This record gives sequence, structure tokens and C-alpha cells, in this order.
Amino acid sequence: AAAPASGSAEAPGAAGATGKPEAKAEAVAPDLDQIKMRHTYLVTVPDYEQSCGTCISTHYLVHLINDLTPAKAYAISQSPTDGTAPKRSRGFRTPTLADPRPHLPNAIVVYIQNPLGYNPWNAVRFVHWALYWPDRTGLLPTAYPPEGATMCYHSGYCDSVSTDHPVMRLWEPEENPPVLTVVNIPREMQDLRRPNRTGSGYIVNSKHRYHPKPLPVTPEHGQQLSAGLTPYFAADFFNARTRIYSFDPLSWYNVFAALCGAEVIVVPVRGVTATSFRSLSPYYKYGIAYGTAEAELRHM
Repeated sequence: AAAPASGSAEAPGAAGATGKPEAKAEAVAPDLDQIKMRHTYLVTVPDYEQSCGTCISTHYLVHLINDLTPAKAYAISQSPTDGTAPKRSRGFRTPTLADPRPHLPNAIVVYIQNPLGYNPWNAVRFVHWALYWPDRTGLLPTAYPPEGATMCYHSGYCDSVSTDHPVMRLWEPEENPPVLTVVNIPREMQDLRRPNRTGSGYIVNSKHRYHPKPLPVTPEHGQQLSAGLTPYFAADFFNARTRIYSFDPLSWYNVFAALCGAEVIVVPVRGVTATSFRSLSPYYKYGIAYGTAEAELRHM
């Protein structure tokens, strides 16, 4: 056979100068741990409060980065002009920085529902971590520049209702949308099989106005859940009772109570059907009744 012409390409796998096929270079997977260690994570958080689900979730993010990865994370103030470190939890591994500016050139700043604009720390690398999806706060812009990224806190305990929802328009004026909160639910505090449950309790949120005043509370509704309880004491309240009535159809305490094993009944709102109520959230399909009709009680 004739030799290949000068300058012609050899077939793939052809022998090299040694007469053996040349080995292909294997792709080397990136070392993710090394990549993570290149940067410091600065997470903008509010002061820690035991009764604030947003505070617990954000501080816990810092704790998990430090506990589960080789990276280093710090909790910092939401405002560059604050000049103080946020108050922290003694139960979390959350070191804080009063002045994180020396770290900014090599840091990734995580903004969590920050009320002070898109990038108040003027970080080179940053990400927005949205606790509400779709965003209900109006704090996140509708379009994001290419240098930023947005992540969502996918949790069954965060609001998933848009202010554009037609049922929401019925309940609240457009200029004053309701303020929903994140509820942190510690799984170890759920007690689905607790014996000797007795009586009832009810939930009211003064920020939400779905029922005329005075509320139609009767002795059947039992004791009111106190405002400002920590997740531990809220779970203890739900675990001790057979039935929980809710005068707030958008409260995530409805889900919390159902997860704790209580029978949850949302008191119907005028003009809102059971179908409309269930459209508010996929988590309202199970364990929660809208009213006391027999068909609804089967949801519990």
C-alpha cells in the first residue's frame, strides 16, 4: 500500500513514532473542595432571634457551610453603614464580622432578602438567596444583571403565594400586601404519636385581616397560640392538642400544626371556596381542612 502523502492527517488512533497508538488524555474532574476553599462566604443576616424563622434559616446557612464544607463562612450585617456584627446564636457555628471589607475582594456575598438594594456591599461576586418564591417582598428586581445569580429557598415552610394571585387581591388591597413570614420547623420536635392529646387551640395573625372584627371565637376554639413563641414552644402547643383552628388561611403555622399531628381546620373566609383555598399552596392539599364539611374533614 502507498504511504500517506506528506502533510496528510493520520486516522484516529494511528500509531505514533513508537509504533503504538497514542493514549488520549483523560479529563480530570475539578476538585470542588479546593474550589470552595478559594473563597470566603459572607452571608448578610439580621440579628438572631429564636422566634424568627427567617433569622433561624439564614444563620443556619452559615452554620451548615462551616460544618459541612471546607469553606469558611461569616455572618455580616445587611447594611455596610451598620458597623456592628449581627447578634448570633450560641447553638450555631456562625462566626461574625463587624467589618468584612478586607474579605470582599476574594469573597462571595450572599444577600438574603436584603432591603438595601441589589448589591449594597459592592461585592465582586454575589448571589441572592430568595426565601420567598415567587418573591413577595418587592425587594428582588425583575431582571438580574449577568454578574449576579439568584437561588431560592425551596422549603414547604416558606410562602409560595404570589401577590398577583386573584384570591390575594380579594383579601388585601394592592398598596398594602400582607407580610408573610418564614416558619422554621425543627423536625425533631414533631410528635405525631403523642398520646393524651386534649382540647383545641386557635391561630390568629394580627397582620392578616380576613375576618370581620370581633373574631367569631367560641369556647370550642380553645386557647389562642401566643405570638412570638420559639419553634420549640409552638411545637409543644400543637403537640398537646387534638385540634387547631386557624383564622389565618396563609399562616405556615397551619402546616406546622398538621406536621405535629394535630387536626387543622382553617375557618372559611367569605367569598373564598375550598378550591380557591387549595390553590394558594400545594402544601394545603393534605392534612388541613377548610371548614368543617364532611368532605373537608377527610383531608385531615
